[in-house]
Amino acid sequence: MTVINFYQFLLLLHVSKACPIVTSEYWVDWFTIWGGHYNSPDPSRVLDNINHMYSKNASINIYMIIGGTNFAFMNGGGVNQPITTSYDYGAAISENGEITPLYRALHAWIQNLTDWPQKPLAIPSNNP
Repeated sequence: MTVINFYQFLLLLHVSKACPIVTSEYWVDWFTIWGGHYNSPDPSRVLDNINHMYSKNASINIYMIIGGTNFAFMNGGGVNQPITTSYDYGAAISENGEITPLYRALHAWIQNLTDWPQKPLAIPSNNP
C-alpha cells in the first residue's frame, strides 16, 4: 500500500485516484534538543489538521500517541546538539502516563463525530 505524509495528499491522488489516503506519520511535535525549551503542541492546531485529514477520508497514524524514553545513547542528535531521551514528541499520553490537553481534545473530537460508531471510554484520571 502506498502511504504518504499529510501535505502530499494531492500528489498521491494525482498518481492514483483509487488508492486509499494514509498518513503514515502525523507528527504533532518534534524532538527537544538537550537544554532547549519544550513547547507542548497546540491542541487546536492538531485538531484542525486531523479534521482536515478525516474530511478527506484519510487513515491517520499519530506519531507519537504515547510517549516513552530512549535509554542510554539511542536518542541521537546532531553535532554538539544531543536530543533528550524523552520520546514524547508531543504525545497525547506523556512519557510518565499523564493524560495531556491534547488527549482530552482528541477524545472530545472523537466523542463528537456523528459517523463514529463506537464512542471513546471515559478519560482516566492522572496519578496524584
